[in-house]
Amino acid sequence: MEGDGKKMYQPTVNVVTMQPGPVPHQPPQKDYLVWSIVNLICCCLPLGLAAVIFSVKSRDATQRNNVELAAKHSGTAYGLNIAATMTGVIFLIAAIYINLTNSYFSS
Repeated sequence: MEGDGKKMYQPTVNVVTMQPGPVPHQPPQKDYLVWSIVNLICCCLPLGLAAVIFSVKSRDATQRNNVELAAKHSGTAYGLNIAATMTGVIFLIAAIYINLTNSYFSS
C-alpha cells in the first residue's frame, strides 16, 4: 500500500502568535500610609501599627496589579485609621477633662 501513490493524511498545525495587548491602567488604591504613620505616632500605637501593616500590604498588592486584594487591604487600613483616630481623640478629651477637673477641685 505504500507504493500505490496514496498519501497519508498529515494534520497541519496552525500557530498564531499574538502580541499581548495593552494592560488597562487601573488607578492605584488609596493606601492611607501617611495617616497610618500619624496614628502610629500620635494617637494609638497598636491600631496605628496594624494600619501601617495593612497600608503597606495595600501598596504591595497595587504594585502587583492585584486590585481586589489592594482594595481589601485598603479598606482594612481605612477602618483601622478611623478607629485609631477616634481612640486618640477620646483619650485626648479624657485627659483634658481629668486635667481641668483636677485643677478645679484642687483650688
